[in-house]
Amino acid sequence: MIIKIKVHPKSKKIEIKKSELNEVDGVWEIWIKSPPEKNKANEEVIQIVSNELKVPKSKITLVTGSKSRIKRFRVDI
Repeated sequence: MIIKIKVHPKSKKIEIKKSELNEVDGVWEIWIKSPPEKNKANEEVIQIVSNELKVPKSKITLVTGSKSRIKRFRVDI
């Protein structure tokens, strides 16, 4: 499964807004507290996705957007 995520770093609260495109792909918006420095934001997003989908972090891979607000993650289920 591929999830496209728009990240809002340095937010005051953690929030997730999901919309499903179809059974395979989805688009999420995630507000996180971490700043976009030293991969902190990417790590927090992976943790949130892991908790939300109830899969281990090792099953989640950042495909594109490591330095962008728009990211694509592959989730192996």
